[in-house]
Amino acid sequence: WEQRKLTSFTQRVKGNDGRMDLPTLTISASEGWLNQKDRFSANIAGSEQKNYTLLRQGELSYNHGNSKLAKYGVVYALKDYKEALVPRVYHSFRVDESYDALFVEYYFSTKRPDRELGKLVSSGARMDGLLNIGYDEFTNISISVPTFSEQKQIVALLKVCDKYITLHQRKLNNLKLKKKALLQKLFPKNGERYPELRFPGFTDAWEQRKLESLFTKYEDKVSTPDSGYWRLGLRSHCKGTFYTYVDAGHELETTEMYRVKAGNFILNITFAWERALAVTDDEDQGKLVSHRFPQFKPNDDLVIDFFKHTLMDKRFKHHLELSSPGGAGRNKVLKVSDMLKYELLVPSIQEQNIISSFLNNVDYIITLHQRKLDHLQLQKKALLQQMFV
Repeated sequence: WEQRKLTSFTQRVKGNDGRMDLPTLTISASEGWLNQKDRFSANIAGSEQKNYTLLRQGELSYNHGNSKLAKYGVVYALKDYKEALVPRVYHSFRVDESYDALFVEYYFSTKRPDRELGKLVSSGARMDGLLNIGYDEFTNISISVPTFSEQKQIVALLKVCDKYITLHQRKLNNLKLKKKALLQKLFPKNGERYPELRFPGFTDAWEQRKLESLFTKYEDKVSTPDSGYWRLGLRSHCKGTFYTYVDAGHELETTEMYRVKAGNFILNITFAWERALAVTDDEDQGKLVSHRFPQFKPNDDLVIDFFKHTLMDKRFKHHLELSSPGGAGRNKVLKVSDMLKYELLVPSIQEQNIISSFLNNVDYIITLHQRKLDHLQLQKKALLQQMFV
């Protein structure tokens, strides 16, 4: 492979021909080109659109924005549109006929150019999030390129990977949408007592119950270990639990902690308003939490997995916000007694079991598809590392 400076086989693309009715795009580090209407629910270009760059299919742009996924920005070729308008701040360019635009895109996705790009950053990101890398500086970096024939073969293989990743992503998105639709039909709408969709044999109205009648406070106090322990945390937006190992000498400044039990409802009173809550499972069992993470054991007339599928309900979110007075962030502490006044519609224990079992199976299928997708993405990442110099 040969080391070539970008400037030796690229030409800058800038300006437009006055047509303002073309798709207006933006670059996402994780998803590539996105229509601004899809990304932001509106065209956000405003009066600046007249200065946007006209990009044609097969041409590329470098978004020199700093993000968690791409510290030194990303390069994407335009594939799904024949023509589009893109922000002028992007460094847009085309490659010569003996080079493949997608090869250049894939090369940048390996992060190999990051070392050179990092040397160009004279200071941190500007107020608009863009790195101080000019077009001439950018095109002066070198990349390794094989023959045009080998570029084509590498691109062909990686396009197959992308095709399978896209297919599995669509499957996963469709499954999540189907689950969302099922939840709306399997649970009664606001103000009603009967769901739209029911399993055979169930016709009774659902009963309105306060959480305080469905749960009992659970406490398993232990002395704070001085030899290290696993501490449980809760992600916001009902995204589950995580664990942090606390080394000896770094334990919390409290004499007592609480042991977690599987099958309990647990929440973080500091961020309950942001839905930092979960139903614990076997992997959570035995982890430790502070007094800020109260646990509640379900009574005999509540199936905890049934309750788990109600955590994302908008009415519950609103109730948690109302039950968390105070300012912003850590000042909004949940008043547990108010939270327990929340009224939940529940069917018979038999219907709860069937609904939760069905939805657990849906979640299992979603998890399998997510694992498949993650595996494909890892395979592509491995190929990118092995196929480029």
